[in-house]
Amino acid sequence: MQGPFHEFILLPETGAHATQSQHQVGLEHPLRLPHDLIWYLHDSLQWVESENPAKHCELGQGLNLYGPTGFAGSGAALLGRILRAWAMLFSCGPPALSLRGGIDDRGEFCRDEFCRDEIVELLNAIAEAAERASHEGHWLLHLGV
Repeated sequence: MQGPFHEFILLPETGAHATQSQHQVGLEHPLRLPHDLIWYLHDSLQWVESENPAKHCELGQGLNLYGPTGFAGSGAALLGRILRAWAMLFSCGPPALSLRGGIDDRGEFCRDEFCRDEIVELLNAIAEAAERASHEGHWLLHLGV
């Protein structure tokens, strides 16, 4: 997969501050999704209640594409359901997923290529982390590009 990437890290609710990087909180392998895929999913992710830790956990909707976002409780539960739905949909596709991306210099849509199985596995893993954050005293931290 090509970057840049968005990272998702499951933290204890009372743990490290959300503005810290994964290395500062001792996590070596965050779950990473490419920005192009996040952009493809973006409209549906706007349905999710979230917190902006860069603004003293101000409540909002969706992902902060270029900064931190936190998910817990019902927002995390909805995020998990949305990501599982995308994973199920993508699992029906061909092994090499070709999704419509941004517009190039000629005004034509680009195609973004992804490995189906890799994307389905990652979406399900992030969904599982979101589900844990919804009810186990955890917080799912998203770090934008």
